[in-house]
Amino acid sequence: FRALAFTRTRDVVQSALPGAFVSQFGSTSTGIALPGSDLDIVVIHRPGKSLANPSSSLRKVSNAMQKAKLHEGKKSPLLIQAKVPILKFTERKSGAAVDLSCNSLDGLRNSQAIRVAVQSRSELQPLLLVLKAFLKQRGLNE
Repeated sequence: FRALAFTRTRDVVQSALPGAFVSQFGSTSTGIALPGSDLDIVVIHRPGKSLANPSSSLRKVSNAMQKAKLHEGKKSPLLIQAKVPILKFTERKSGAAVDLSCNSLDGLRNSQAIRVAVQSRSELQPLLLVLKAFLKQRGLNE
């Protein structure tokens, strides 16, 4: 269900921000997602020679989502202003929780490092899944 949510989200993002690169990162992309894990997506948007303002780009995406009825519910997707702004929403058809960031490469880099580690050490994936479940049970997973 997360794959379909990614595809639908990517299509709306690319309609709002032509030429944007859209990629998954986080637990879904590393193979250590628990049931109910959210979908982390990053948008790399360079309308000129430099990176676009993340908040401005995410507002454009939010408007496009509302027009496309991509998100669940009557409320707009929630734009959280932080060092790395995040657009949070629930994708309507799949029910997947999505966190969308813009022009932040750290998540892609970290996910790549985790993928390499998990592929080179087969014992890491089950260990990480148990650790994630343990932390989630105790409310320490955010």
